[in-house]
Amino acid sequence: VYEETSGEITITGYTGVGGEVEIPAEIAGKPVTEIAQQAFRVSKFPAALEITKITIPDSVKTMGKGVFFGCSNLQEVVLPENVSIPSTASMFRDCTALQTITVPKNVTALNMYMFQNCESLETISFPEGSRLVLIEILALKKTAICEIDLPEDLERIESQAFEDCTNLTDITIHDKVTLIADNAFNNIPREQLTIHGIAGSYANTFAI
Repeated sequence: VYEETSGEITITGYTGVGGEVEIPAEIAGKPVTEIAQQAFRVSKFPAALEITKITIPDSVKTMGKGVFFGCSNLQEVVLPENVSIPSTASMFRDCTALQTITVPKNVTALNMYMFQNCESLETISFPEGSRLVLIEILALKKTAICEIDLPEDLERIESQAFEDCTNLTDITIHDKVTLIADNAFNNIPREQLTIHGIAGSYANTFAI
C-alpha cells in the first residue's frame, strides 16, 4: 500500500503474502523515499504477521515510528545505512523472532520500547560513526543480548533501558556518557554483569 506526493512514493501499509519482502526502490518510475509510521504494524495490517525478512532500499530516506510493531515472525531486517528515523519508539516492539540488527548510523536515539520483548535478539550492532546519543526508557527490555559495545557518542542511558535482559553479561560504555539511571539494568544480577568503562569516566564510577 502506498501513496504518491510530489513525485515520491511513501509506503503506508502492507497486504502481501509475507515471507521475504523486498521493497522496490521505485514504483511506476518514482522513487520510494519514505516508510510511514506503523506501515507494517500487525494490528493495522495483519498480513505483516507473515513477514520473515524485509529489505528496505537505499532510496528510503526516512521512516516513521512503530513501523514493525508486532511482526512476531520477522527474523531479519536490512535497513539503509543513511536512513533518518526521527522517532524509533516501538519500532521493533514485540518482534519476538528478530535475531540481529544493525542500527543505522544516523539514528540518534533508541526511543522508548524500540526493541521491547525482542526475546530472540542476540546481536545489536552500531556502525562506525554512529550518531546515537540516547537510550530511552525500556528501549531494550527483555532482549536476548549477551554483550554489547555502545557507540562512542552515547550520552544517556535512561530508566529500565536494559530491564530483564537476563543474558547480558558484558557491556562497553564510552566516556561521553554522563547519565546511567540507577535502574537501567533492572533484574540483571550485578555479579553477572561486567561494565567496561574508561578509568575516571562516569561509566567506570557507575560500575564500581
